[in-house]
Amino acid sequence: MRLRALLFVLLSGAPAAAGEIPTPVVITTEQTPGNPSPGPLTFTFDSPGTLPLTPGVPTQIGTVTLGRGPGWNGTQEDYWAYTFGSVSVKVTDSASGWFGTLTIPVVGYDYWMYRAWDGRILENQYLILGDAWGTNPASDSVVLKGWRYTLTAAPNDYRDTATFTLMTEPVHTPEPATLALGLIGAIPLGLRKMRRG
Repeated sequence: MRLRALLFVLLSGAPAAAGEIPTPVVITTEQTPGNPSPGPLTFTFDSPGTLPLTPGVPTQIGTVTLGRGPGWNGTQEDYWAYTFGSVSVKVTDSASGWFGTLTIPVVGYDYWMYRAWDGRILENQYLILGDAWGTNPASDSVVLKGWRYTLTAAPNDYRDTATFTLMTEPVHTPEPATLALGLIGAIPLGLRKMRRG
């Protein structure tokens, strides 16, 4: 049983289990205000530094909020308003020194509709996160030396605020040398079974 467990670890190529992993991060945001404006797009994020990430546990790093727009423009026509932006996180794997950048586009959207048959004015305002739709989260990930880092943006029910989290987890991909070593170790077991058969 011990030999089988050892072979499993060798073949899986999983990094050793770890507690909190100190991860240097640099968060940058950008936006291009629209004209007309859909409302103020506010980014609230941690300053550059080192985050203690626990494998498999998302860590909140900030939020994006879409505020109220200037209102109906007074015409009897439909109109749309957009503000385009993004959130990028540069992460560095502290063990290997490898780094990568995760990015999720953010769009503030406001749609006003004038109904000529009854004179009503309707509004539909919300955040658009990456290629996600509705209240589904958007994400981006990168693998750095056996560890996957994932940036996720999850909207609230009203879709006017999104919470951003960062998570890391080991990637179970065997390297060629490790796979060969595991196969060599399995040969005696196979020969023993053949002899017994």
